[in-house]
Amino acid sequence: VEASTGKERWVSEEHSHGNPVGVLAECGNLVLSGSNDKTVRCVEASTGKEKWVSEKHIHGVTALAVCGDLVISGSRDNTVRCVEASTGETRCVGKFDAAPHSLCGYKGFVICGLPNGAILLLDPSSDLRTVCTIAAGDTTGHHNQKITALAIDGDTLDGHFGKGVKQVNDTKLDEYVFCFSV
Repeated sequence: VEASTGKERWVSEEHSHGNPVGVLAECGNLVLSGSNDKTVRCVEASTGKEKWVSEKHIHGVTALAVCGDLVISGSRDNTVRCVEASTGETRCVGKFDAAPHSLCGYKGFVICGLPNGAILLLDPSSDLRTVCTIAAGDTTGHHNQKITALAIDGDTLDGHFGKGVKQVNDTKLDEYVFCFSV
């Protein structure tokens, strides 16, 4: 849809998901979508032409983000996958104890929100190794702090925890990233 006029530019019917789209992201001229059909699809925003489809997850896609030239997807199979935005080729995969509910990219790192409220800083250049924990999760099993969305405002991380948006930590993200990018 054209933002200035509200008119449809194209409709992607030939290359649609088998289930409703649950997550969207954009990367330059690319529109990315993830679905419960276990796929991430990439189409050109200007034409609607499909560039690639990733069918690597074994359960539905729950989160999607862009980090530089990488598309990051999270799934109910408890994995986070990094693929090249231009080709869809897998660069790395990380396995976690729970399905990632939210992802975002920040200065070459991936920030991952888990259902227990934990927020991890991951390094895609080292197979998504957890470089630090930005916020500790709820270990009681009540999951009352499930993170449903993450957003970055400048260098401050904000999270939606089901009951409202709040700043995750008084510490700025650059302080985390600086320590691990040396």
